Amino acid sequence: MSLTLARFPPADLAAARSLTLAALHSTAYLSPGEIDALLEHCCANYAQCMAEGDAHLFLKCQQGDEMVGLMLVKAYWNLVELYIHPTSQGSGAGRALLAQALLQCRARSPRGHLRANASRNAEGFYRRHGFVDFPLAQPLPYGCVPLVYPFD
Repeated sequence: MSLTLARFPPADLAAARSLTLAALHSTAYLSPGEIDALLEHCCANYAQCMAEGDAHLFLKCQQGDEMVGLMLVKAYWNLVELYIHPTSQGSGAGRALLAQALLQCRARSPRGHLRANASRNAEGFYRRHGFVDFPLAQPLPYGCVPLVYPFD
C-alpha cells in the first residue's frame, strides 16, 4: 500500500498523541518519567502549531486510512518532531516526511538550514540523509545529538 502525505488537521491531534506515545515507548533508553515529559512537550508543540497555522510545517503520513507517521518543523528551520509508528518503521514513511521537509524548508527557511536534535536511535537516519554535526555549547537532554542540514 502506498504512502500519502498531507498537512496535519486539528481533528487528528488525538491520533498524533497515540502515535507519539507508541514511538516513545519503542525507545528502550527512556524511562517512564522521561516518556511522560517528552509526550507532554510534543503535545504542546502540536497544539502551538495548530494555533499558529502556516508559520510551521506539520505533516502526517498515511498508509491507507492509518496514520503511520508525523513531522513538525517549527518556523521552517527547526525539525522538532518526527515520529513513525513502530510497526511502520522501515516502510519509507520517515524518508517521505523528511524529503518533503527538505523540499519545503529549502524555500522557506529563514536560517538557510534545517536543524534536528536526533535521538540516539534516529541519528543514523538523519546522517544517511545528509545531516552533519551542529556543535552546541551545552549537551542536549536525553542524549540527543544536534544535527543540521545546510541548504547552501
